[in-house]
Amino acid sequence: MLNNIYVKKFRKLQNYQDFMAKQLEFHRDVLNKNRLGYFVFLEHEDVYTIGRFSKIVNDKGLDVFKSTRGGSITYHGPGQIIFYPIINLRLLGLRLKDFVDALEDSVLLLLDSFNLIGKKNLYGPGVWIDNRKIASIGLAVRRGVTLHGLSLNLNCSLDKFNLIHPCGNPDVTVGNLDDFVKIEKNKCFNMLAEIFLDQIKSRVHYLKKKEISLSADSFESEP
Repeated sequence: MLNNIYVKKFRKLQNYQDFMAKQLEFHRDVLNKNRLGYFVFLEHEDVYTIGRFSKIVNDKGLDVFKSTRGGSITYHGPGQIIFYPIINLRLLGLRLKDFVDALEDSVLLLLDSFNLIGKKNLYGPGVWIDNRKIASIGLAVRRGVTLHGLSLNLNCSLDKFNLIHPCGNPDVTVGNLDDFVKIEKNKCFNMLAEIFLDQIKSRVHYLKKKEISLSADSFESEP
């Protein structure tokens, strides 16, 4: 349906490189069928990635995957929620800056619902609690449709970040949301989806924005 945004959730850990191909499938579907987009939720297998313009030198012998997103080096792995909103910015009349603001504000509102105070814009896009970065953003836009998105540390292995300078900044300290409040993974998926939908609806220039709704999907069973 024209005014639906489709929600896809993946139960099993996803290989980063393999899932890039799946992202591109969603991206092509949005373009070819003129859809509003997809909200995709998952966790990745252990991987270090660097953005497409990053000048990070890998001097620690890490297995690093060159991503098509923006941003510098980061870690993805179990216990970290990945939210890829593959959104038709052109159709919705949504500026990229407003899209990024909506992502950050969605995390802030999620935290606020648990009486937590988050901050943004300390060292670029993302969200911090008590000077610990819990959420990062890295994006790409092709033909007016977004790729990649948001990572939120729920209860991931923070020691994996010790081998890098997260976001290319040695001053960034990473934290887990689990250190402040316990949230079940699927509940976090659902809350983020609803909050982010409200945030983009408040920012878009789309004549039928009041009719935009989520088409919920059960967890995908495939690996």
